[in-house]
Amino acid sequence: MFLYIADTGLLALRAEPSEDGELILTFPGGIGGHLLTRLELRGDWMRVRIEVHGYRCPSEPPWEGVDVMEGWVRWRGADGVPNIESISGVC
Repeated sequence: MFLYIADTGLLALRAEPSEDGELILTFPGGIGGHLLTRLELRGDWMRVRIEVHGYRCPSEPPWEGVDVMEGWVRWRGADGVPNIESISGVC
């Protein structure tokens, strides 16, 4: 399974599952440019591995030179609307 970010503007990758957690990276929404893999869920927060500018099918090996980071993103906003959704079967 891999995930894509809904078009909600910028999302924050944080070191801890909190709005006060250290900011690692901000990245735009949309399906292209980033591959996210879910690692853990805690309430409205999801720990992910993100391949920055590394969109590919999960069955393919990672590209050389792609930045890979891990951290927490808020997958569901305060209004209950998801910021991140799963996709399957697109490859």
